[in-house]
Amino acid sequence: MAETSFRPTKRFLLHAILFLALIAWTLPMNPAPAAGAPLAASIPPGHADRILRVKLVEGTTDELPVLLPAEVSALVQKIDPLFTLPKSKLKELKDKGDKNLKEEAVDIAPLLPDLRLWYEVRLRQEADPEAALAMFQVLPFVQIAEPAPLPSELPSGNYTSLQGYLNAAPSGIDAQYAWTVPGGTGTGITVFDIEYSWNQSHEDLSKARTVQLLLNSGDSAVDPFNSFAHGTAVAGQLVADNDTKGVTGIVYGANIGLAPANTRTLGYNVANAIALATAAGTAGDVILLEQQKCVCGLTCSNTSWVNLGPSEEEGAVYQAIQTAVANGL
Repeated sequence: MAETSFRPTKRFLLHAILFLALIAWTLPMNPAPAAGAPLAASIPPGHADRILRVKLVEGTTDELPVLLPAEVSALVQKIDPLFTLPKSKLKELKDKGDKNLKEEAVDIAPLLPDLRLWYEVRLRQEADPEAALAMFQVLPFVQIAEPAPLPSELPSGNYTSLQGYLNAAPSGIDAQYAWTVPGGTGTGITVFDIEYSWNQSHEDLSKARTVQLLLNSGDSAVDPFNSFAHGTAVAGQLVADNDTKGVTGIVYGANIGLAPANTRTLGYNVANAIALATAAGTAGDVILLEQQKCVCGLTCSNTSWVNLGPSEEEGAVYQAIQTAVANGL
């Protein structure tokens, strides 16, 4: 039987979208402090001390620079949109996601967050970053203000060992059986890898060889750890060629997209990479988010991977994921 492309039915996809989105929306996001409570504003470990991510209250029509009072504006060196897609495209993704959710459950699904309301704020060198963060957090038109995370190195497994994860459970995910099912090798979908450290010239990664990185015009990827190891290993686990050398990818029939989480112009901006992948993909495609960050205000370690957690603790990443899921990725 010739292999055919597999895509989930619309009803199946929308049930999955609704389930994941509703889980996300049940989680609190930057709850306001209780009346009379002292405002806690600190820069936790693993975060930049002069870069803030700021989200305006839903429905706000004015731009952040226009809204800032003079005493706060004086602390700011530069303000840019956090997401680099055109505002028209961000609105298109929101409207499409809202429509998908409403078609399945009109009275349940809330509207997606408006990603056009996110900004990256760079503070002046002389500004007190914690005082500035506190000032942003109490502004009535600001929903979220948080420090930007720094890139966190990812642990690499021994990717030269046997691929036990291709086997049946409990030792693996039964990929080898999936390959016998039409569409089971991933043909017809794209897996977007959000990371860095790829060697696109690797002999076992023909799918990655001609892929253009998802970048804004004039920007370039920057590997914060100067290592090809991790991104190359995971790309191999995904789409390594099904041949007589190296390893074989779990979905070796799929295409791969590469969305750098760290770039020369934007720095470390996972949320924007997710948005670029969402705009480039279609329903049924997959986004692999290979990022982590220091969480809960705890001191973390990139060598022992202590106190690191999911990158969606950052509000912008959380809302970019909501938008991606609602658009079928």
